[in-house]
Amino acid sequence: MKTILFFHTSTHEAWRKELAGLYRFSHTVKWNIQIIEPSNKPPPIKRLLDFWLPDGCIVECSGREAEYFDAAAFASVPTVYIGRDPRTLPKNSDCINADPSGPGQIAAKVFLSAGIRHFAFYAASGDRFWSRDREAEFRRTLWANGYPCEVFGRKANFKNGEARGKALRDWLKALPKPCG
Repeated sequence: MKTILFFHTSTHEAWRKELAGLYRFSHTVKWNIQIIEPSNKPPPIKRLLDFWLPDGCIVECSGREAEYFDAAAFASVPTVYIGRDPRTLPKNSDCINADPSGPGQIAAKVFLSAGIRHFAFYAASGDRFWSRDREAEFRRTLWANGYPCEVFGRKANFKNGEARGKALRDWLKALPKPCG
């Protein structure tokens, strides 16, 4: 039976669904899945790999602790990354992500079809790669149809969440209405 380590950083519903799907699949291919839970002081990845001697790893990187997963640490083991910016991985790495063009393009099309003529994008804090990619596709689709787009938060640094919230409220109030 092959041993697969599943590292994760999230306790969200999406992670629980990923895990349930992985368990269903593992029964059909006879994998032993070992879950590596996030912790405040995680052990070095090399120590975990030396202990388990896995046949492969699945590394879910969408949570705050994603920086813990240095791709070089997994170089000796076949590894699939979930929710990781593929531009940060070696060229031969496997990565599973949602199509970044889908949400931005679909949102722009829905708003344009509804007759909206003013547009804004709320950029996720932390400059997440998926937010940058969605924003780029949203703006590209609007630009192709002759419309600009206001963006909140991409290049701003806020002292704390309260300052971000106040800036967001002020930004929303200043946007022309209706706005998509």
